[in-house]
Amino acid sequence: AGIITSVGHHYLEMPINSWVAARAGMRSVWRFILIGLLLFLIFIVPFLLMFILVGIPVLIYIFVRLLFAFHASVLEDLGPVDALSRSWNLVRGHWWRTFGIGTVFVLLVIAANIGMLVLNFILGAAGIPILGELLSIALGVVITPFLTIGATVVYLDLRVRQEGELVKLST
Repeated sequence: AGIITSVGHHYLEMPINSWVAARAGMRSVWRFILIGLLLFLIFIVPFLLMFILVGIPVLIYIFVRLLFAFHASVLEDLGPVDALSRSWNLVRGHWWRTFGIGTVFVLLVIAANIGMLVLNFILGAAGIPILGELLSIALGVVITPFLTIGATVVYLDLRVRQEGELVKLST
């Protein structure tokens, strides 16, 4: 929530304040838990259908449509159900574009992780596995915010595309 708030402020050229970001994180804990529970309930049927292959496209479709629920919750101060609805509506008409951008992000993360596995293997074979572990931790610290930042920028872009004007934040 703090990263989402900070990216939203940066995107709109507002000052970034760590206290505001931390407060947004604290305010969002229960909403994030409820959104997570709702997402679990929504995804359980497509997940079970996945075992007969029919569910894989359904699972991907629903995942992309609901990808921005956490962002809507933080940046628009929406409750869990409204945040899910907001995400669903924002992606309407932009599903393929959102899916494509998300695929690029996932491929970049996979490539970074494969590179780190190779480096870990090399360092382990050279007798210095601890260096590989430290580099893995450093990579995780870099990649995790990268995904959140990228998703937040796509979310804000979708708002501009859907609403046709500069967005305003509730934070």
